[in-house]
Amino acid sequence: MEKIELRALLSEFPPQRGSLLPILREVDETYGHVSEEAVDEIGDYLNLTANQVFGVLTFYSELRTKPHGERTVKFCVGPACYLKGIEKIERAFEEKLGVRVGETTPDGKFTLEPTHCNGTCAQSPMIYLDDTIYGQVKAEDAPKILEEWQR
Repeated sequence: MEKIELRALLSEFPPQRGSLLPILREVDETYGHVSEEAVDEIGDYLNLTANQVFGVLTFYSELRTKPHGERTVKFCVGPACYLKGIEKIERAFEEKLGVRVGETTPDGKFTLEPTHCNGTCAQSPMIYLDDTIYGQVKAEDAPKILEEWQR
């Protein structure tokens, strides 16, 4: 990320505290994450400390501080999914992709991450692959689901 590009992005927002969350979302959307350098630049632009910016950045789970894969597999960690074996499903995806939940594959294709309950407990255990919801998933479904998305 070039400082010049980031400054141009920042200039689209008024330099006031209320712009912080929209700026963080735009930076995350544009660059795939919000880097330490971006935190510093945003703080300078809004006259906030890096700690203030980082506090908001890390409060919202949808904002990222590390580069992210092209595709995201999210595992529901709500009680219904937990009781129906989401951990086995996580392990199946981890084994298939060679990374753990919270990590991105070396080729940058997939990131695995937990997510909060979205209220579709009747479909548990469930995962998201990007914006697609898969319900009543079994560990043995992992290879087939990934094959669909690797085409």
